[in-house]
Amino acid sequence: MDNNVIHMSEYNTYEKVLSLFNRVGELGTYNNIFAGIKDSRNTMMLGGAVGGMVNGMEFPFDGLLINQSDKGIGLFYLKQPGIPLTYKLEKMNIEMDKYIFIPKENIKNITIKKFAILNLKTKCVKIETTDKTYKLIVNIDEKAFPYHAENFARFMGTYNIQQPVQQVQQPVAQQAQTQPEQTTQQLQQQPQQINFDPNTGMPINNQNNK
Repeated sequence: MDNNVIHMSEYNTYEKVLSLFNRVGELGTYNNIFAGIKDSRNTMMLGGAVGGMVNGMEFPFDGLLINQSDKGIGLFYLKQPGIPLTYKLEKMNIEMDKYIFIPKENIKNITIKKFAILNLKTKCVKIETTDKTYKLIVNIDEKAFPYHAENFARFMGTYNIQQPVQQVQQPVAQQAQTQPEQTTQQLQQQPQQINFDPNTGMPINNQNNK
């Protein structure tokens, strides 16, 4: 077996995969490590088999093992042996001789979008650098790699690149109508202060109502 190729399935804990990136000397003060499968859908649609071959030559990987740190982003190429019908991270190999480090200053943009409107378990990740663009399909959770979900969540949180929620500006007239209702609710939630007569010990409010 090639010493430069190791099984991804062997690195199923955060400690193990952290040691992997330590071997290339690219650990930061924080290290968010996760993995994704190459998204080649657009290339195949535009170029068919030829487009797939071109994409394969330019980006000769089936997936990426990623470490996002305060230094930048480190990438190990992942390759699944044979001619797979489906791609699974746990079946891929890590190609140790194909490691790329992208300094923070070379990262132009990172975007994360939904894979599909009704799919809440998968994201499309695009990492744009000064010379290349990496497109990945990343699952929110990977059962074979327990560290993946937490690290990928931190990756998204670091860049704060969730899809923005559009806030509709209310008309001025509508704001005027809703504001008194909110104020009334707030007053109703506040405890009512009751004063007592020092001579009788009775609530002053009750005496005033008689």
